[in-house]
Amino acid sequence: MISVFEYVTILISIILGLGITKLLGGFATMVVRINQCTIYWPHVIFIVLAFLIHIQDWFVTYELRKISTWNLPLFLFVVLYPVTLYLLSYMLFPVKYGNSTFNYKDFFLGNYVRIYSLLIILALLSVLQNVFLFHYTWMNQLIQLFIVVSLLLVLLFKLNKSIVHQSIAVVLMLFFIASLLVEWNTLIIE
Repeated sequence: MISVFEYVTILISIILGLGITKLLGGFATMVVRINQCTIYWPHVIFIVLAFLIHIQDWFVTYELRKISTWNLPLFLFVVLYPVTLYLLSYMLFPVKYGNSTFNYKDFFLGNYVRIYSLLIILALLSVLQNVFLFHYTWMNQLIQLFIVVSLLLVLLFKLNKSIVHQSIAVVLMLFFIASLLVEWNTLIIE
């Protein structure tokens, strides 16, 4: 018989696996079509970031073992994060490429509103889960709140300049790396 934790995490793992599959498949298509497309490096950073966030979520999911009693609303709340990650993975790649050349810069600039909206939702879900499930304080969530405010400002003011997206890609990756360096000793499975 499986434990409650194992039962709950099966679906979470499946959803995360689907997102990772989408990211790896999309990236593989980029590599295969490298001569037929124009790569946009901030877009590649967002792909790598999405992959790393998937892995981080799978790793952090182990902390859910401390919850002894589950109900459907709690499960639906927890599963929103991996579902949103999957949607982000899907949004990072075109549905169809066609036979001609493909420009990832045009694709990204045409879809950044959806991508940033999903990143905002992810940051907000992260804050809510950290506060209500893992008992972090709001002050421990300043990076996520900064991300929400920054991306909201980009969307509100419709900042569609390439330098803005390049800066956001670099800053988000640096935040991710910094958070790993700061919390490397807390992200341990024992």
